[in-house]
Amino acid sequence: MNTQLFDKDQLNIKEIFNNFYEVPDYQREYVWRKANVLALLNDIYSAFKESNQNAYFIGTTVVATNLKESSLEVIDGQQRLTTLFILLSIFTQKVEKAQQQKFLNDLIKKENWDSFGDLSFRYHLNLNYANAQKFLEIINTQPNNLIKQLHTDYGNRLPDTIKNLYNAYQQINDFLDEHCANSEELCAFITYTLHQVFVLQITTDINRALQIFETINERGVGLNPLDLIKNRLFCHIDKKDFKILKDKWQEIFKLFRKNETHKLRFIRYFLMANFPDKIDSSIYKNGILRTDDIFDFTSKLDNINDPHDFLDNLYQAASDYNGFIEGKLNGEYNEQLQNINTLNGGLSTYIIALLAAQKLSFPILKHFIKQVESFMFFYIIPGNNTNVLERECASWAKQLYILSKIPNEAEQILAYNEFITKALISPTQQRMDNFDDYFKRLQMGKNRTRTRYILNKISLYVQEKWNGHSCPNQLFKDLDIEHILPDHPKEALRKEFGEEIYEDYKNRLGNLTLLEAPLNRSLGNDFFEIKKQTYATTNCVFTKSIVGLSVTTSMTSQHGQFFQNLPHWSIWTKESIEERQELLLKLTKEVWTLETYTK
Repeated sequence: MNTQLFDKDQLNIKEIFNNFYEVPDYQREYVWRKANVLALLNDIYSAFKESNQNAYFIGTTVVATNLKESSLEVIDGQQRLTTLFILLSIFTQKVEKAQQQKFLNDLIKKENWDSFGDLSFRYHLNLNYANAQKFLEIINTQPNNLIKQLHTDYGNRLPDTIKNLYNAYQQINDFLDEHCANSEELCAFITYTLHQVFVLQITTDINRALQIFETINERGVGLNPLDLIKNRLFCHIDKKDFKILKDKWQEIFKLFRKNETHKLRFIRYFLMANFPDKIDSSIYKNGILRTDDIFDFTSKLDNINDPHDFLDNLYQAASDYNGFIEGKLNGEYNEQLQNINTLNGGLSTYIIALLAAQKLSFPILKHFIKQVESFMFFYIIPGNNTNVLERECASWAKQLYILSKIPNEAEQILAYNEFITKALISPTQQRMDNFDDYFKRLQMGKNRTRTRYILNKISLYVQEKWNGHSCPNQLFKDLDIEHILPDHPKEALRKEFGEEIYEDYKNRLGNLTLLEAPLNRSLGNDFFEIKKQTYATTNCVFTKSIVGLSVTTSMTSQHGQFFQNLPHWSIWTKESIEERQELLLKLTKEVWTLETYTK
């Protein structure tokens, strides 16, 4: 029985490029930045200056034999290998002797005289992604036309891969111009690079090569967890499906072009929402996966053995995730999601639970989103610690995942309502005294967006009662936040109100309302007595109620009672502001409701 898993060879750069290498299109493209290239050059040059007779090891490559192409397929090490190939190409351009050029050219490409009498070249490195190979061919056939050719092919906007290759080419050129000023020093450095710089090359079949790559990088050295997950998926499919899987993977992460930082967060949320039963709290604290846990966790998942199914689920979840971030549900704007995003101010932990809730029926999902908005309102407004929300949402996701498995609809609704009561309603009720105390002193502060959200939501609620029908969420979006007690008062008004308390009371929520911009500008910094006339003309019923509403008998008795009970004021004092703040507090309990689901 053959127990040898792989061959390993210690090869210098000259020996490395006696072989032919293929970088498959499913691999990560060339991503090295100038700093990476410069680090490699500095390492080699420092070793050369220390002693040009001492060998220097620069890393490992993992390759798989490709008998059909008589080449080696690069699984790991392509960034370094590509950089070394560009270095050889520039060496060829800089040496002066024809024999030196021919020797270096033979390491770059091999001439072939075919049966038809035609000459062709086969490059020792072939990059099968983007137009990367064309770049390598240009720098070896017409380097003086490189910029012109790139401009012809891409205009003024280079793709990231080509930009990185071009930057590497420029960085190497600049480095050699600076450190190898004469031909003698250049030849010495080339000799050292070819003969004394070594790579450990591991050669095996494709599946073992992928497994070795995974083992070498399992702690994420030089790679992020996404690369390692992708590699793990490749380990479980036939090579003929590699391109299909790569295309699926790229489609998923095209969704994150606008915000690269969301990629790893999304993967964490996806795993917590879809595999909460696999997350051992004794291993992963509070049932939360951190970025460093991603690869270790996915290596234990059974269903990742079916990469196509895994990627289909990943794609759907990525679409949902981006929709939630944009305030959309199934492609359409959702008022509650938009409100949650406004409230959270960039905090996205709620998405863990929403990804799990996607497995529920659409009516229940919509109900859950509404409950999340109310929960977040009562939690975030008084300044509770948002750091613990990820733990809460991970716990919700696990419970939603479990109840989504209940086949009987009636039993599922019952379980869902128990969950809503225990996880959202009860904790909110327990914190309500703290909320009330905080809200009575609530000021606008720096977060005007959140203040506008509160005033808008309450104003819409009052408007709908007045109109007798629902109103669009954007009805008052163009209205200004009006300071009833002016933000920049006349000195007489400040003294009349009380200079020592004016700054405190002017920004209290009870002193703020919504008003059309033209009306707001016309008011300036006048006294309340003058402003009252303008408030009476606004289309915003809640603002109009400050000076009193005319309630007609045609209104239903319930709504008529509501408006008759709305207070109004003839003068504006600190007591008036406190009273209106109490009114706003009372209305929050009517606007942001938490309740169980009824079909």
